[in-house]
Amino acid sequence: MGKPPIADGALAEWREGMRRLARLENVSVKLSGAAPEAAPHRPLSEQALPYLAETLSLFGAHRCMLGSDWPVSSQTNEQYMAWVDLVLGPALEGATAEERTSVAARTAGQFYGFEPDLPHERTD
Repeated sequence: MGKPPIADGALAEWREGMRRLARLENVSVKLSGAAPEAAPHRPLSEQALPYLAETLSLFGAHRCMLGSDWPVSSQTNEQYMAWVDLVLGPALEGATAEERTSVAARTAGQFYGFEPDLPHERTD
């Protein structure tokens, strides 16, 4: 997400830069990089959600992909799963199943040139 100033909560300048990038249809964005930029004494979710929401709004789910921020952030499995839960949960509240699939796997597959192993919908 372009190393947003999450700890400061300063959206305006970051938002303008992201708007310029979002106008370029060939640009996709990873939903990552929040933990190193956040204030350690405050919950990451309350700091990161405004940036996640803005990124999703500007780029759309079809151009956003879940990112791990590894190895920059030496995350434990618990920290990583909390990030996944935040992105695929509250950040995508109200999203369609297709939008969730795009963020979770499809956008990355398209960007990196692989076919993600997606669960198949049940027909019964």
